[in-house]
Amino acid sequence: RGVVGHERERRDRAAELAHRRGGADPAADDVTGNLNPVGRIYYNFSTQLCVPNALSQPGGYALGAQAGEAAIRRIATDAGFTRFRRATETPFNIVYEARP
Repeated sequence: RGVVGHERERRDRAAELAHRRGGADPAADDVTGNLNPVGRIYYNFSTQLCVPNALSQPGGYALGAQAGEAAIRRIATDAGFTRFRRATETPFNIVYEARP
């Protein structure tokens, strides 16, 4: 459950989840939506920093490089949030909103 689970236990209000956007299709659940220069940089960061960090912590959510919207939604649902939406996005980030 990790950080998202902690946020759900900590409060009964919305949580904002920011995620790096690596490609033209922000909800891409596979690599094809992220094959561009920014996506390649984010995959590199994820492989070198994010995945090892996730594997070192309890929770079991090492999503790999550039998790798609379905994976982020699953984590929010598993943590106990019942409403999930993409709140906003920029060329480099996506912000999701999860509510109890």
